[in-house]
Amino acid sequence: MLSCHTAVSQAYGGQEIAKRLVFRVLEAAERRKIAVDATCSYALKMMNEI
Repeated sequence: MLSCHTAVSQAYGGQEIAKRLVFRVLEAAERRKIAVDATCSYALKMMNEI
């Protein structure tokens, strides 16, 4: 699974929507036993923090 780009409208800024999106992707990949390769700098940062 590839996480290419994480974007959230500025209208939703500060609500941690991108963070929740990344975690949902990681949870889904874990359930399916699929590796995640992140090219999105934000997703990569989140992956390195957990």
